[in-house]
Amino acid sequence: MNQEDIYSTVPEEAFLQKCEEPEHRRPILEFLQYNTGKFFTAKQIAKECGFPTTGTQVEVRKAITLLLEIDKQPIMSMVRGYGYVTTRSQMNFYADALEERLKGLLRRIQVVREIALDLEDPEWN
Repeated sequence: MNQEDIYSTVPEEAFLQKCEEPEHRRPILEFLQYNTGKFFTAKQIAKECGFPTTGTQVEVRKAITLLLEIDKQPIMSMVRGYGYVTTRSQMNFYADALEERLKGLLRRIQVVREIALDLEDPEWN
């Protein structure tokens, strides 16, 4: 799944600024770099960087995704929020955590498929 697919269901008007443009991601990057090693929720980042603080902060989340995937910035997303990190071990820890989440999703998919096999679907008979 590419980054366009991730946000394909989000209405265009949800992106009040064009996060695809690096200058709109810069305040978030600078804020996280200034606070290296600390973690912030998307709402806290939105407040500090002048983005909308209502809703789910989809604009901030997309900007952070682009900072990581396009700009290759070492930003972690953990339970307590987003943070800028500076060591290989921190990024490897994050990669390991993502891999564990993926394994969990793959297990869930298998269970859901097994359950689906046991269900009847009169519409398809």
